[in-house]
Amino acid sequence: MPPLNSFRTFMLVARSLSVKDAADQLFLSPSAVSRQIQGLEQALGKQLFIRGNRSITLTEEGEGLLQGVEQAFSILESSLKALEPSRKTMTLRVGAQQYFSNNWLFSKISGFLADNPGIEIEFESSQTYQPFDETLMDICIRFAPSQEDALVCEPFFPQQAVLLAAPSLVERFDLQENANRASECEWLTLRSQPDLMQRWFEGQGDFSNHRCIQFDDAQAALMAAKEGMGVVLAAWPLVNELIASKQLVQLGPANPSLSSDYYLVHPKSLADYPPLVLFKEWLKVQALLSATKQ
Repeated sequence: MPPLNSFRTFMLVARSLSVKDAADQLFLSPSAVSRQIQGLEQALGKQLFIRGNRSITLTEEGEGLLQGVEQAFSILESSLKALEPSRKTMTLRVGAQQYFSNNWLFSKISGFLADNPGIEIEFESSQTYQPFDETLMDICIRFAPSQEDALVCEPFFPQQAVLLAAPSLVERFDLQENANRASECEWLTLRSQPDLMQRWFEGQGDFSNHRCIQFDDAQAALMAAKEGMGVVLAAWPLVNELIASKQLVQLGPANPSLSSDYYLVHPKSLADYPPLVLFKEWLKVQALLSATKQ
């Protein structure tokens, strides 16, 4: 029988249909994930995925295996929980995208843990949006999620779009006094929102052929902006600390119409789970504190 870990890797790839997203969740390289999938296919003697140039889909055998693997892991998890000795600490599994975690959550979470020593937190991190998965998390922080009957989707973190640039770029183009000149700089855009920068500069000219550098990850775009590669649109107050520490400079006022809220998403069945209740209330307080800082 192939290693159990290879089945978990298969399950994550099959759910997201993305080797890259599965690699992010497993903290492995995409090539390592691909090798595990290839090894599983060889061991089973079946092709589990149809591989295109830029996408993958499940074969009929892959779809059948996914159903069985999900059931098996659910049974295994229930069995292991039944064997766990009673203990004073409770676990809360939290899912969040890396952009949100790196720029806001991780710098504050130590306060929650200090105030709640009986709660242990397990993080499930990803670079891109992932559907809610009860086998991996109890609560997740999502950007404008879809509504589902079995889930509570509660807005808690309002955002506004802000235009940012590195101090070196601000000095070179005199952007502090002439913020409109930001349209002359390279635009650092996201592949998922290619027209966002044009909407920001709407009415200032024709930018249909403006040079852009595209990223598939908002965190990478921020890092590029810090290096002076161009101007970037980011979410305030997530980037408060970058602005306060003068790693990036805000150019002009914020625009609330170009961003959406973050939501707290969890199953209705866990609405009264004590660690989740405490964590939600703590998050709301921290979000309110962040919104009052500018």
